[in-house]
Amino acid sequence: MAYGSFTERTARPDQATIDETLGDARAVWDELADLATHTYHARGDLRFYGRNHGWALAFRKGGKSLLGLFPGKGALTALVVLTGEQVERALAAGVSDGVRDLIARTDPIHEGRWLYVPVRSGRDVADLRVLVGARAARPPAPPRR
Repeated sequence: MAYGSFTERTARPDQATIDETLGDARAVWDELADLATHTYHARGDLRFYGRNHGWALAFRKGGKSLLGLFPGKGALTALVVLTGEQVERALAAGVSDGVRDLIARTDPIHEGRWLYVPVRSGRDVADLRVLVGARAARPPAPPRR
């Protein structure tokens, strides 16, 4: 199942094509891209995730993935990969029942749980703010002696 509209490796979309495909979802795309760029100082680059998932705007910080945005026709899907500790932080911070269910249904692999979140509402954006925050948070420093 493709998460975005651009699934051909050789057909890297440009921003104008992405904008046209997103349509009204462009505002949410911009909001999430701004979150990654301005709040977390992450760098975004188009990356191909394979023919089953397609092209995404992938944000990385410190060499680690932070957020992926897959453009679809009038919609988008976001990807956040969370480790076990990050899942616990997200659950404690309060995500929707839908995201709790997604976490429960997603088997962890060596990097963590790959959570593909279809963005359909303001609640989904709020959930993504929590998930990205959990992903970006640094573990507390050990106490000094």
